[in-house]
Amino acid sequence: RLRPTLLGFIVTDFLRRYFPETVQEDFTAQMEADLDRIQEGELSREAVLRSFYSWFSPKLQTVEELLSQRRKPFQVLTDVPCPKCGAPMEVRFWGGELYLACSRYPECKSTRDLPRDFSFRYREGRVELAEGLKQAEDVPERLCPTCKVPMEVRHGRYGRYLRCPKCGATAPIPTGVKCPACEVGELVERTGKNGIFYACSRYPECRFRLSGRPVGPCPNCEKGVLFEDPRRGLRCSNPDCPGP
Repeated sequence: RLRPTLLGFIVTDFLRRYFPETVQEDFTAQMEADLDRIQEGELSREAVLRSFYSWFSPKLQTVEELLSQRRKPFQVLTDVPCPKCGAPMEVRFWGGELYLACSRYPECKSTRDLPRDFSFRYREGRVELAEGLKQAEDVPERLCPTCKVPMEVRHGRYGRYLRCPKCGATAPIPTGVKCPACEVGELVERTGKNGIFYACSRYPECRFRLSGRPVGPCPNCEKGVLFEDPRRGLRCSNPDCPGP
């Protein structure tokens, strides 16, 4: 099933505000007709370009003037509050990725990564995604050991991780499930060459790992943990478990 992305909504909204002609059905139809006439020699490409830039250039100049004055020609606010100052965060685009930044920049330079997949609702320059982010980043809350504030889920080159919004300390994504091998560490989310897996937080002292997300202690053997096997569904990590 095809569905529009958040970036698609933003680009379309931007075009409707500053270049409304480009998103009209008759614009595309007329452009295709002009290209056919150029191919058949009935119309010169110079004439088509002059006609296009006669209305496009003034609109483009308006946007460029706003940018030269360090004014935002387009802003997409969200329902996510800034963790540092409480102001609404806005959607920004850089390096091929969308992310959130405080709308009070440069006074506040707080930022937040966006996951690859999350639910949202876009409404004329404002996007509701707080609930979608909560569902996509559903991990046990962890406080920064130094600042004692909730750590945020971030997305980097090697997958998800936790980061303190104040001091920048990082930690792996927890699962809240104790390691059944050493009974000391916690199973945390890791990313390897074959994708996401779950391993003991005491690695390399403990090398226990699972291929699927751990759910909790196994009620049948009390020695292993139930985890979501990508091929066999929910099962126990203990090979001698009497359960199904």
